[in-house]
Amino acid sequence: MIGNTTPPKGVKIAPSELSDEAKKIARDYEGLDRHGRNMTKIVITEEQKRMAEERRRRETGEAEPRGTRIIPLYYTPAAAGMTSPAVGEDFDYIEISNDAPRNADFAVKIDGDSMEPYIMDGSIVYVNREPLENGDVGIFYVDGDMLCKQYYKDDAGNVRLLSLNRARHDADRFISARSDDTILTYYGRVILPRRPLISWA
Repeated sequence: MIGNTTPPKGVKIAPSELSDEAKKIARDYEGLDRHGRNMTKIVITEEQKRMAEERRRRETGEAEPRGTRIIPLYYTPAAAGMTSPAVGEDFDYIEISNDAPRNADFAVKIDGDSMEPYIMDGSIVYVNREPLENGDVGIFYVDGDMLCKQYYKDDAGNVRLLSLNRARHDADRFISARSDDTILTYYGRVILPRRPLISWA
């Protein structure tokens, strides 16, 4: 049986002891701007809380709560990207039932018609932090704007963020793989019943 490899409190791990994956993550973190680093810290903190709660339940034999649970609801996609959103102004905690997707990490209220008819103006979508695949809809930060768009990345590394409402193709974004100036940050995958077809015609 493999035991817990977490070092005791106060013990530091030398860089040579880190796995290749951990070293890559550290390099990626160093390459982020201030906003990206803050968001990374938020995700790490939330995951540590979740793991601590799961560990506590296992140790105490407490059953996982059934019926409802609490997640954040952000009133705009922009609020979901804030480092320190204000409760009551930018977001609130809401209680959701088992009818909601079990893998939802948070919810976002969508403003605008660019994702209709899949996501209507003013509707609330559930979002998780799972990796994106081509065709998935996600919440993104692009050069100061928070967007809800369909994701497509081609073999050359270029990224298209597409409006599902093709009458609003003017709201599409194209991020070249060669661009050093554009900042693209991914915050979560919108949970939909099915993946929409990809089209930028």
